[in-house]
Amino acid sequence: MIRKSLIKFWAILAATLGLGLFCESASASGVSIIYKVGKTGTSAGDLVSAADRSALEGMVASVKNGEASKICIRSYSSPEGSYNWNQRLAERRSQSTLNLLKEIWPELPDSLVAIDNVAEDWAPAIAYVRRSSQPWKDEALQILQSNIPDKEEKLQDLWGGVVWDELLWNCFTRVRRTVVSTAPKSNIQFSESSGKPELSVKFAVGSTQVDKFCLDNPVQIEALTAAINSNAPPDVIYLDAFASPEGRVSWNKVLAGRRAESVKNLLVELGVPSDRITVRTREENWDGLREVVESGYSGADKQEVLDILADSSLDAAAREEKLQSLNGGRTWAGLVSEWMGNLRCVKISL
Repeated sequence: MIRKSLIKFWAILAATLGLGLFCESASASGVSIIYKVGKTGTSAGDLVSAADRSALEGMVASVKNGEASKICIRSYSSPEGSYNWNQRLAERRSQSTLNLLKEIWPELPDSLVAIDNVAEDWAPAIAYVRRSSQPWKDEALQILQSNIPDKEEKLQDLWGGVVWDELLWNCFTRVRRTVVSTAPKSNIQFSESSGKPELSVKFAVGSTQVDKFCLDNPVQIEALTAAINSNAPPDVIYLDAFASPEGRVSWNKVLAGRRAESVKNLLVELGVPSDRITVRTREENWDGLREVVESGYSGADKQEVLDILADSSLDAAAREEKLQSLNGGRTWAGLVSEWMGNLRCVKISL
């Protein structure tokens, strides 16, 4: 009992002093508007700094002049309270943000805005607990990664409420948010032989669900939808599913397979008969990593990286270990942060 009280005390102290682990945001770019618990803002403008207002004005200008295709608004609620109430909170946060954008551009067409709402965002809590070294880590992850309906109640009961209190103080304060970003103009490339687009759906780290706002997914999915609804829809669609070369090979194989199923489900929702979809799971995307290192990596150890990637005597685990040892781990950290996002994908051949 004393031990649990001490853990709770340090959790609260860390939050008060700003020492808690930072909760991962759903987006590394764009403007984030943070809300207090249960709040939506009478106007999102009340919560936006001058710098963020300027950034929003720049986004609007980029859509106006054709540099970007859409403004994307995505609002989140933390997993407290009822699901229906959290859904309404997210919707109201999106609406207040849209109102702010229409102050900047009163005639903003609805067709240039994409709105998505997440009623209960559990992903940051999972990421937070994964990075934790607390003794309740494994128990909390088991609950967080499950699909049970009483997840909140089980977490509140775990370790006498210590786990839930830490999430409230150190994580959920950054989960209640709206993220505003822009979708780039289409950069879809076409195959010289077929004239058909080469598309890919990207995934967040560890995720198997299609996120329509991840990286350039808005453009990719829009082009995919157009191709399916065209006068000459594809007879067969091939899906090549990949995970980035991080973590265990066995788990990455599972990730790739589940990502393929998610994209297949998306295609079925768009009207493609399931018997016209062929899945080819490719597991870890080492070829993709080699390509991006050859074309975009500029580190002093570039050749050393390429030599490791080309060494056929290394299995995936040994190759990853060698890359992680370069430059005190900084090379691998840079590869993960700059390049791995596009490697977590399902490539779509029409």
